[in-house]
Amino acid sequence: MTLSHDYNVPKEQRQKELAIANEVRNKNKFKVLDICCRRFPRGFGVDLHPESNADLFCDAHELKPLKDKSFDLTLCVEGIEHLHNPAKAVLEWARVTKYALCITTQNAHCWRRWFRLPKPFQFKLCTSPDHIYMWDEYTFRNFFKKVLPDAYVELQWYDRYLKKTRRLKPAKFFRENILAFVWLNPNGKTYYEAIKAEAFRLVNFRPEDLEYSDRIPIHPLDID
Repeated sequence: MTLSHDYNVPKEQRQKELAIANEVRNKNKFKVLDICCRRFPRGFGVDLHPESNADLFCDAHELKPLKDKSFDLTLCVEGIEHLHNPAKAVLEWARVTKYALCITTQNAHCWRRWFRLPKPFQFKLCTSPDHIYMWDEYTFRNFFKKVLPDAYVELQWYDRYLKKTRRLKPAKFFRENILAFVWLNPNGKTYYEAIKAEAFRLVNFRPEDLEYSDRIPIHPLDID
């Protein structure tokens, strides 16, 4: 579920990063659940790793301690590709969420094009070794349609690390990451724009960029 190198930092640095995360989540306007939060919970954090800064240590597939519809918004930022059963996990996240899920993952189209490798080699060489799944915009949308057929799914695309290495802004289908905003509550459309704005604000908060600040400028996500 989590990457071991996420925790190879001094305790003092982890505490400093948690303080930054707390400043961000103290501004939350809704009840937010952050799945696979690692060191940076953007809301009520859930993670399996004992050295994470999670509020609840448990498997993302089984959130038994949490009650139904106890959160307005659930985030999972680049964590779903590490899960052995993402469909089961998403159903469990939907159970504890009242309004929306916001889930991001790497865009398979981007990495195939960027490295110009055949699919079998692309998956092995251009992604983290503990990525189990990888989606493009078509397979990601179809995944949610199959798992949550009654939900409304809106996809967005954005760049993070590749943004500063490209001369021209690519077409959205070839951008680095995909963001799926999954609306679960057909009767709560009044809150749609507000919760989506909250989700984008929290996804934009990436304290792990601090680790690479000497070579990668910290910048807001350029979401389309």
